[in-house]
Amino acid sequence: MILLTAMALALAAPDTDERFMALLNAQQPEEAIAYLERGVAQDDPDSANILAQLYDQGDMLVEQDHARAAQLYRQAAQGGIAYAQWRLGVMMDLGEGVESNPQAAIQWFSLAAAQHFADALVSLAVMHATGRGTRQDYAKALDLYERAARAGAMHGFYGLGVMHALGEGVAADPQEAMAYLIIADTMGVEDAGRVLGSDIFRDVDMDAARDRATEIFEQYFPETNDNSENAAGPQQG
Repeated sequence: MILLTAMALALAAPDTDERFMALLNAQQPEEAIAYLERGVAQDDPDSANILAQLYDQGDMLVEQDHARAAQLYRQAAQGGIAYAQWRLGVMMDLGEGVESNPQAAIQWFSLAAAQHFADALVSLAVMHATGRGTRQDYAKALDLYERAARAGAMHGFYGLGVMHALGEGVAADPQEAMAYLIIADTMGVEDAGRVLGSDIFRDVDMDAARDRATEIFEQYFPETNDNSENAAGPQQG
């Protein structure tokens, strides 16, 4: 509950999260939920967003209810909350709490992506790369993955690695692919390590790929330096 609540509050307006957290700290969970419900009734998107996340995951405060979560995310999304727009898109794509509708999912992803929400950029890239809910467009997917990576999304780097490995939207280049995947692996993408163990990288010079990973990382984040924790990361892959 603590982790989920922290994530919800990080995306909420200060006055909403401060009051909600104060009630939790005062050991008044029922009043905390009632406070959010009152906000929802008053069409407050931040209240809807926090409550949606609680119902989405389920915890000590409320039982998991995807249908209720989707309803609340829609309210928050219509109020312009990027996280809610993205998460509602995911639920629509997967059919969680709502009927599956990839085309509608893309519309919500696009709204969140327009606010530079990194997860939405990744989700939209996946839809274009796979042709789910839209025409397959590798060039568009590549651009979205690049934008997501520049926004700091680890799955943006992972997507770029996969596309360079498969030659989707770009010439196949195992060394370039490995470099992107090293970054993704270092940032915490579990699938990146598995992909790095595939035969396609058998003949790639690991040292050269690590050097290229550092170069790419510094291109994406020029403010980093060799002494920073993040800059050192790609070399560990």
